[in-house]
Amino acid sequence: MEIIKRECRFYRGDRPCRYHKASGAKCADCSEYAPAGREILVVKLDALGDVLRTTAILPGLKKRDPGAFITWITRAPALPLFVGNDLVDRVLPLQPDGLVALQVREFDLAVNLDTSPLSAGLLSLARAREKVGFDLDERGRVRPLGDAARELLETSVFDDLKRANRRTYQEIVSGILGLEPPVGAWS
Repeated sequence: MEIIKRECRFYRGDRPCRYHKASGAKCADCSEYAPAGREILVVKLDALGDVLRTTAILPGLKKRDPGAFITWITRAPALPLFVGNDLVDRVLPLQPDGLVALQVREFDLAVNLDTSPLSAGLLSLARAREKVGFDLDERGRVRPLGDAARELLETSVFDDLKRANRRTYQEIVSGILGLEPPVGAWS
């Protein structure tokens, strides 16, 4: 009987991994075997531009956790943004299969950098040891998880604070995650 290494970052369960497809390698003798590290979930659903600019956090996450297995949940129109992006291991669509995966998997870290109630609700549903960004309180209201997230929520809610802000989005969300801002961050 073949041994399947489900902990491998390339394991898919419902289909062969790319290395088996390319060379016929099986888990027991695969030179590409790589156990997945820390499981990280990123929730970012809304406008394509927002999804794209949020990908700026990926190098910092991978630098901090080089073996991290990053799962991103987003809306279907954003899925093509991740084609060829080696920093994201799995992209889940905001559809029933993605929602099921969100509720049955356990993550080490779950991140939601969006103040929308739907995104915050997804973070609330996610099973994770640590959560960062925004979730929902007991009454279904968006709440910040920490001071850095509170600052972003305040600039979202108060126009005067938004106009006075001089930091880029990437600087702000990097701060929420405790990462160094990306070099050359754009707003």
